[in-house]
Amino acid sequence: MFARSPLGACSSLDLAGTREHLDLRFRGIVSSCLSKRHKATPERVLCNSTGDEAAAHQEAPLLEALSARGARQEVPLHFPGHKRGRGAHPAFLKMVGSKFLDYDLTELSGLDFLGSPTGVIKNAQELAAEAFGAERTWFLVNGTTVGIHAAFMATCRPGDTVLLARNCHQSTFSACILAGVDPAFVELQVDQSLGVAHAITVESVALSVRKARADGRRVTALMLVSPSYYGACRLSPSACQARRSASLGLVVVQLSCTPLLAKLHSLAR
Repeated sequence: MFARSPLGACSSLDLAGTREHLDLRFRGIVSSCLSKRHKATPERVLCNSTGDEAAAHQEAPLLEALSARGARQEVPLHFPGHKRGRGAHPAFLKMVGSKFLDYDLTELSGLDFLGSPTGVIKNAQELAAEAFGAERTWFLVNGTTVGIHAAFMATCRPGDTVLLARNCHQSTFSACILAGVDPAFVELQVDQSLGVAHAITVESVALSVRKARADGRRVTALMLVSPSYYGACRLSPSACQARRSASLGLVVVQLSCTPLLAKLHSLAR
């Protein structure tokens, strides 16, 4: 959905009643895109900004801080152990360039702390949230996996059931284990000519909810990967309506996508 941070991203849409819980448990971990409740839209932020807003989006606080610190001539008595490239293998330096590792830095003065940011990382996340049309954004470490883990633990309680498509991100299953939740699988539409799975349908979501609840299971969330690994966008209006009708939270993983931001937000409302 949105331009990923180099550190990865996961979006979690319209998680009613979970925002404070998410903030308290996973500050600095999950990159969460919560649907806005006011008139700000991605188009307004990016295309029709005021002078102050447009100027703000020309800034790159984290990049600028890294650039300034990496340009300083100093003895690196800190992590990481390659010491700004001094300890790196020549073949690796040849591949990435001799200056690349000057900017591979840790929580030094002026670079902020991802676990509880108050400076340039905080500013960068706020700018990212505006650009994405999100209420709040957190940057991730270790790829999308940590975002999926955090989203499950923030939106579900042990013993809950989450609706999944079988072609979901593989870390979803470890997230189920960590969060103590059970999966219930939703049938996907399959393109018979291409052999590629496409959208879930309102009928498949409703059927999965009925079956799970008939078995006495507490269904609390629907999790999708959209676009899929083949580029199929599965966040259809009917599926979103189905999860609203069933009072489900919606977790959307978009590790393979940059565009379609405005369309996604309109569907999630």
